[in-house]
Amino acid sequence: MITEPHHLLSQEHLLLRDFEHWFTQLPLRLPGVSRDSLQPLRDRVRSSLDGVAALSCLELDAARAMTIEHRDPEEFLVTLDGGIYFSQFDFSFAMTRAVTRPSDVVGGRTIRVAREGFGAFWAQVAMLRRAVDAKGANTIVVSDDGISTGLSLAEVIRQLAGQYLEVSRIEVLVNPHHMEAVQDVPVQTLYSGNISEWNHERDFFWGSPTGGISLLAPDNMNSLGGIPYSFSSALLSQKVGAPAEALSQIRRELLEVNVDFWSILQHAAGRTLRLRDCKRLSWLVSFSEELTERTPMENVIGWFIDNDPPPEGAVT
Repeated sequence: MITEPHHLLSQEHLLLRDFEHWFTQLPLRLPGVSRDSLQPLRDRVRSSLDGVAALSCLELDAARAMTIEHRDPEEFLVTLDGGIYFSQFDFSFAMTRAVTRPSDVVGGRTIRVAREGFGAFWAQVAMLRRAVDAKGANTIVVSDDGISTGLSLAEVIRQLAGQYLEVSRIEVLVNPHHMEAVQDVPVQTLYSGNISEWNHERDFFWGSPTGGISLLAPDNMNSLGGIPYSFSSALLSQKVGAPAEALSQIRRELLEVNVDFWSILQHAAGRTLRLRDCKRLSWLVSFSEELTERTPMENVIGWFIDNDPPPEGAVT
């Protein structure tokens, strides 16, 4: 007798498997870490997320092939996804959603800021204006991995309109709420599956570049940390849509994957990897008095296995 898998939600979610992108950008250059060595961890993440809702997966190569198939070289393609999926772009906005403290994520108080090393949004819009003029483009298409509320895309369209740049179409991979237009600009959806939510693989690996939600450093607005989505049950609930009280086991499984992830990195490094070795997570020293820059990464993640931070803020 075949037992049907149990899901917390009677929905279908999509996991965008962007491993091939973020793996090549790991700040720790460890030649001993192969793609094959991390495959079992990726499979465990997939299995854990499948406990939330029926899970479909879209591999990076397949997603890129999808966006390339719809690419019209006569159009000027502006991407908001950093070129991860829409790789054949004419201009990429280096922007990300960020918060000033972890509790802001649960409250939905995110702001769009420039990624490290890039100019402010208005400066990037001015650069785009010059790029469009240089190409002599007449049709501008804005692309992103997905659309939820449409607020971020609406902001971009308004900013471009201020520079007399008219967007003809919006292209997204996923559109779970079936939005047809943003600011009267039609939306074209490339992935045809009927899903209610999507997630990126990188968001569940602690320390992955651009993984999780970006966090503004309190003493340096140009420095960005990252909050992994298994940081707390409340944050994981915000990401996957299931009640926080039902996610404790799934969160634990995801954290145990990351203990093993850092164990693999540490073995390749031939030394203990500590919190100070992971810039994107270094902000955690201000989160709990038990965590210092010398705390081994395996112990940092172990601390979160034993502690589930409340939605309202830090545990000290």
